[in-house]
Amino acid sequence: MLVVQAQGMPAYHALVQRLFTQDGNVRNVKTFFSVRRAKFETRIELPVPQR
Repeated sequence: MLVVQAQGMPAYHALVQRLFTQDGNVRNVKTFFSVRRAKFETRIELPVPQR
C-alpha cells in the first residue's frame, strides 16, 4: 500500500505517470481514494509478538 498526498488530481496523475505507467512492465494501476478521514496520524499500531 502506498499513501500519497498530492496538491490535486493533476499532480496525482503526473506522479502516477512518472512512477508507474512509464514502465513497460506495468499494465495497469488501480487507485482507491478515501472520502473521509478516519485517522489523524501516520503511525500504525502493530501487534506485539508473543514468544
